[in-house]
Amino acid sequence: MEVFLRRQVDGALVSTRQTAPNDGWSPHEPVPLGNSLTPGSNVGVLRDSSGTLRVFARWGDGVHQTRRLAPSDVWASWQNLGGNVTSDPAVGMNADGRLEVFARGSDQSLVHRWEPFT
Repeated sequence: MEVFLRRQVDGALVSTRQTAPNDGWSPHEPVPLGNSLTPGSNVGVLRDSSGTLRVFARWGDGVHQTRRLAPSDVWASWQNLGGNVTSDPAVGMNADGRLEVFARGSDQSLVHRWEPFT
């Protein structure tokens, strides 16, 4: 199990893991952002159909971005999904296993992206 949280001190996104049932938690590990999350925003996290952990975030410039944890436990580069958004992302998995991401656009429209993200 892995939990993501924002530190109150500096707003950094960190994660902690429990690797076995009833086991302790790992130290907080920073998630490299490359840029900063929009202050006060939340992230969406989901495992995709291959078991890869995916993190979706709204950055300070309002652009919807995504990041995945590669099988080697290394964070991959952020991928810009496009869209000028004003709400936190909501992510879900549809019936065929593809991820879909939703957010409110700056013009109050629904911004919707789905896999494969290009």
